[in-house]
Amino acid sequence: MKQVGEALQDFMLSSTYKGEIVAIGIAAWGTIHNRNSLICHTGSFPAEYILDEEAQGSLCCLDSNHSHFILVDDGTHGKYGVEIPLRTNLEKYISEQTKVKEGVAIKIPIVCVVLEGGPGTLDTIYNAINNGTPCVIVEGSGRVADVIAQIQDIVRNKQLLTVFREGKDGQQDIDVAILQAMLKASRCHDHFGHENWDYQLKLAVAWNRVDIARSEIFTEDHEWKPFDLHPMMAAALIANKPEFVKLFLEQGIQLKEFVTWDTLIYLYENMATSSVFHGKLQKVLLEEKEHAAISKMPRIQLHHVSQVLRELLGDFTHQLYPKLNNSEKHHLPIVLPQNKVQGVHLQALYKCSAAQAPFSMDPVRDLLIWAIVQNRKELADIFWAQNRDCIAAALACSNMLKELSKEENDTDSSEEMLTLADKYEHRAIGVFTECYRKDEEKAQNLLIRVSDAWGKTTCLQLALEGKNMKFVSHGGVQAFLTRVWWGKLSVDNGICQVILCMLFFPLLYTGIITFRKKRIQPTPGLNRFRAFFTAPVVIFHFNILSYFSFLCLFAFVLMTDFQSTPSWPEYVIYFWLFSLVCEEARQLFCDPDGFGLIKMASLYFSDFWNKLDACAILIFIVGLVCSYTFQQVQEHTDQIWKFQRHDLIEEYNGRPPAPPPFILLNHLQIFVKCVFLQKPTARHKQLKKKFEKNEEAALLSWEMYLKENYLQLQQCQQEQIPEQKIQHITDRVDKLTEMLNLDQGKMMRLLEQRLLHLEEQAFQFAKALKWIVQSLSNSGFGTEEDIPVLVPSRAVETKEQQAEEVSESLFTLSHVSSRNLLYPKSPVIRFPVPDEKVPWETEFDIYNPPFYSSETQEDITPKFPRDNLENLSRINFNSLDGDINRQSFHGTYTVEDGLPLNPMGRTGLRGQGILRYFGPNHALHPVVTR
Repeated sequence: MKQVGEALQDFMLSSTYKGEIVAIGIAAWGTIHNRNSLICHTGSFPAEYILDEEAQGSLCCLDSNHSHFILVDDGTHGKYGVEIPLRTNLEKYISEQTKVKEGVAIKIPIVCVVLEGGPGTLDTIYNAINNGTPCVIVEGSGRVADVIAQIQDIVRNKQLLTVFREGKDGQQDIDVAILQAMLKASRCHDHFGHENWDYQLKLAVAWNRVDIARSEIFTEDHEWKPFDLHPMMAAALIANKPEFVKLFLEQGIQLKEFVTWDTLIYLYENMATSSVFHGKLQKVLLEEKEHAAISKMPRIQLHHVSQVLRELLGDFTHQLYPKLNNSEKHHLPIVLPQNKVQGVHLQALYKCSAAQAPFSMDPVRDLLIWAIVQNRKELADIFWAQNRDCIAAALACSNMLKELSKEENDTDSSEEMLTLADKYEHRAIGVFTECYRKDEEKAQNLLIRVSDAWGKTTCLQLALEGKNMKFVSHGGVQAFLTRVWWGKLSVDNGICQVILCMLFFPLLYTGIITFRKKRIQPTPGLNRFRAFFTAPVVIFHFNILSYFSFLCLFAFVLMTDFQSTPSWPEYVIYFWLFSLVCEEARQLFCDPDGFGLIKMASLYFSDFWNKLDACAILIFIVGLVCSYTFQQVQEHTDQIWKFQRHDLIEEYNGRPPAPPPFILLNHLQIFVKCVFLQKPTARHKQLKKKFEKNEEAALLSWEMYLKENYLQLQQCQQEQIPEQKIQHITDRVDKLTEMLNLDQGKMMRLLEQRLLHLEEQAFQFAKALKWIVQSLSNSGFGTEEDIPVLVPSRAVETKEQQAEEVSESLFTLSHVSSRNLLYPKSPVIRFPVPDEKVPWETEFDIYNPPFYSSETQEDITPKFPRDNLENLSRINFNSLDGDINRQSFHGTYTVEDGLPLNPMGRTGLRGQGILRYFGPNHALHPVVTR
C-alpha cells in the first residue's frame, strides 16, 4: 500500500494531469496504529489521523497518499488479512460495472499488483485469480512476490509437477503419486522420442508397482522386445516379485532364451543368504577349497548346485548339471551389483551372454528348482504351472522341501516347507488322478517313464524316495503294482489256480490260467510256460514253498538225523544255504543303474527286508515299546502297507524264477555268460521304461493338457469356498468404489451444470412471470400490493458465478482440443503450437501462423452475413458495435495490426476462418435432453 501511495505522489508531482485520482486503501481495523484518533461520534469528514511510525510496533500506519480508506473490523487486534474477503467482493463488484465513454460501453478494468507481501497476500492473489482478476507480480520486490515468480517458473515445467490430493482423484497411496511423478520426469528428459523406458521399468520394479507398469509403461507408445526385458526379469526373480514375473511372461519372454548358463550362475550367486540351500552350497565350496588347497573361495558353478540337489533328491539320481571342462566353461566378466534390484549390471550380463546358446533342456525346471530351494511359493507356482513333466516336478519339489526342512533351524520356516511339500504331493496326486481317469495305460506309463530332466529317474522312484505314501497308496499306483505283481498273467486269476498250475504245470495248456495279452492265449508253445513261471506272484509262492521245505528239512535233520558226521540231508541243507547266500550276493553286486559297488551296498543295507534279517527281534521290540510309533502306524496302516508292498513286488520282479536251491542254475548261467562267453547278462527287470522321443513328447503333451484341466478345476473349487467368494465380492466392490471415485468429480461437475441450467431456466421463468404480472397489473388487473415478489436468490447468483468458472474451464479444454493441425473443412494447416507456448505472455519468436478467411459459404449452414476485410478498420472491438456484441466474456482482448487476438492464447491461425465475425462469436446451442 505504501509503494502505491508513493507512486501516486510521484505521478502527481511529475505529470500535467489535473484530474483527481482516487486511491482507496482497504485495511484491517485491528492492525491500525492510533486508530482511536479516527473515532468521532459526530463524524469527521475528512478524518484527521496522526502518523507515528516510530511507535507503531507490530501495527501499521495509514498511508498519507491515499484519499480514502475502508477499514474492516471483525473484533480482533493485530490480525492481518481479515479484510481480504471484503476486498475481493468489492473488486469483483467494481470490475462488473460498465462505464460508457464516448458512446462505447466498457467494463471498469481491474488489476492486482503484488509488491512484496506476506501470507495474506497469497489469499489475496488466490481470490483475485478465482474472480478472473489479472495479477502482476513484481519480481525482485521481495517476500511473496519473489516466491510467486519462482513458482511460475516451476509451473512452466508442469510435467515435473504432480499434486497429490489425499482422498481425491482416486489417489489413495502417496507412493503411486511419487512413482508417477518420476515416470513423468523421465519422459520429460527424453522429450524427442527417446524415452528411457528401461529406467521407467526399473523404477516400477523397484517400487513393486505392477499396476503402474501395466498402465504407464507397457502401452502402445513403445514396443518392447523380449530380450530387452531379460535384465529386469532377473531382477524380479532375485527380488521375489512374482507379479512382475507374470507380467514379463505375458509380454513374450521366452524362458528358453532367458535361461542361459550365466543366468543360472548369476541367480544362484544372488540367492537368499538365509536359505538352507545357500548354506549347503557354501559347504560344498568350502570342501572344494580345502581339497584344492587354494586361498580364495571358488566361484559357484552349476556342478556345485547339482551336487547339493543330488543330496536332496537322492543318490539314485544322476547329475542335473554336468561339470564342464575349462574349454567349455562360460566366462562371465561382470561385477555383481550390491543392489540386486538395479538392472545396470544385469544389462551387462545379458550383453555378454546374448550370443551363447541356451544350454538347458528344460529351463522351466531350472527356475522351478531355484525358486523351490528358497521356499518361494508364488514363483514356484508360476514355473510349475508351465512345466511339462509336472508330476515328476511336483514329487521332486516335495522331496527337496522335506530334506531342507530337516536342516532348517527356524520352526516356522520348517513348517512352511513341510506344508508346501504336502501341497506339491497333492498336486502330483491331482494331476495323476486326471490322467488315470482319461487313460489308465498312459497314466501308468507316466509312473515308469525315465525323466531325463530329473536325473534319469521315474515318478515312482521319486515318490518312494520322498516317502510320499499318499501318492504311492493312490488307486492308480496300486493298480500298476498289482499288474507288475501278476506279470503277464491276468489279475483275474485266483491264487488257488496259480498254486494248482505250479504243482501240475501241464494244466497251463487247459485254459485254467488266463493271460493279460491276447497273443499269449492261443500259443501252445514255450511262451505260455515262460510267462507263467516268470511272474512275480509265481516266484513269490515258489520261494514260500522252498522256504517251508527248507524249514521242514532243517527241523528233520536237527530232530531225527543229527549225527557226528554230516548225512546227505545235512549236505542238502548246506547246499541250500549256499544258494541263499549266492542270491543275496547277486542282489548286492547286481548294478543295473551303474551306481557302483559302494552305492549298491548302501542301497542293499537300506532295504527294509535286509535290515529285518539282521535285527528282526530288536526292531520288533522297539516298535512295540514306542507307543507313539505304534499309534502312528495304526492310524496310517493302509498307507504304510501299500507303501511297503512296492518293495516286495520290486524284489520278486527282479529275482530269477527258480527257487532255492535250484536258483543256483540261474546263477551258474549268469556266471558262464559273464566269464566264459563274455556276453552281457539280461537286463534286470526294473520298474522304469525309456520311451522314444516322439512317444515321450506326445505323453508329456497329454500330461500337460490334463494338468491345465486340473488347475482349472482347482481354481473353480477355490472360488466356491465361502471365504473366497467373500474376498471376490470385496475386490469387486473395491474396484467399483475406485471407479466411482475416479468419476466422482466428473459426475459432480456434470450434475452441477445441469442444476445450474435448471436454476437459470427457473430464473428466466420467474422474470417472465414478473413481466406478465406487471403487465396485467398495469392493465388494471389487480393492485400493486397483490404482485408477488419474484427476485433471484443469493444461491442463484452463487450458482451463476460457479457456472462461469465451469464454463471457463470447459472453454479452456475446448481451446486445447481446437488446435488440430488441419483446420476443419479446409486444406489449411495450422502453425504447430506446443502447450507451453500457447499463452501470449510466453515468447515465441518463430510463431508465424497462416491467414485464412473462408470466401464462400457453401460448406456453412445456415447462411448468414459475415465480416469482410474491407470493413475491418471500422469494427469497434471490445464494445457494442451496433447490433453486434464485440465484447468477450473473458474480459478485454488485445487488437494487434487490426486483428483481435484470442484471449485464450495462440491457436496457430490468423483470420476469420469459417466463423461469422472477427473476434468473439457468440452462439447458443439448443440441447434437447430426456
